Amino acid sequence: MEQIRINEKNNIRLKIKETTNLINKNNETIKRLRNIQDNVEFYKKQIDKLNNKIKEDESKLIDLEKKLEDVTNGLYDLTLNDNLSKNNVIAQNKQYISDKKNKIKNEQKIEDKKNLDLEYKTFRKHDGISSFGLQKETERFFFNCDTIPDYIKENLKTMPNNKGYIWKGIQCFGELPPENDTIILFEKLRGNIMKIHEITRKQYLIYEKQGKGQKKLISNTKRNPILSNAQIEQLKLMAK
Repeated sequence: MEQIRINEKNNIRLKIKETTNLINKNNETIKRLRNIQDNVEFYKKQIDKLNNKIKEDESKLIDLEKKLEDVTNGLYDLTLNDNLSKNNVIAQNKQYISDKKNKIKNEQKIEDKKNLDLEYKTFRKHDGISSFGLQKETERFFFNCDTIPDYIKENLKTMPNNKGYIWKGIQCFGELPPENDTIILFEKLRGNIMKIHEITRKQYLIYEKQGKGQKKLISNTKRNPILSNAQIEQLKLMAK
């Protein structure tokens, strides 16, 4: 119980310090405003507002000092215990939700890996890829997925589905509805270089820019897609 009191007293002392500093700051401001000769009426109103704020803070300061005394004398022990219990329940609920999300995420990864392994086994019959090679590629893919930076994940939440990033060969698309049929992907490289991939049904353009410089076209490839729009959208959904 003593440690709980100490923590609460430290919090109150911090609030007292912040409130005292605010009162002193507003008093200093009033002194400066009183020395201004121009637009006296305007600054008088500002001074009145500051005086009212000082009175509120002084009243708050009295309450804080009284509370500090009561906490020291043990008059807040019951309240502090109740707050501690409530905070523990909240923390446990948050931890439960977090664990649940992680469990679902891990189960989804396992399921995705099973499906990918099944697809690889089918392709292997035709391409002659070794089982060992497939396993290594699968592990590398999921490892790279786990290294996608948080800023990319956050940005994707506000980006349309026809835009996104390329991270270690993985195409990451936005979560919002697409704006058009043109796919634009950003790929950050070493040396502060950004590659911009612009893909339409007929062309695959790659631009490159360094820092804040102008982007330059470095590749222009004609495409002859055999997939329909619906198939392309399905592939994009599978890549998310």
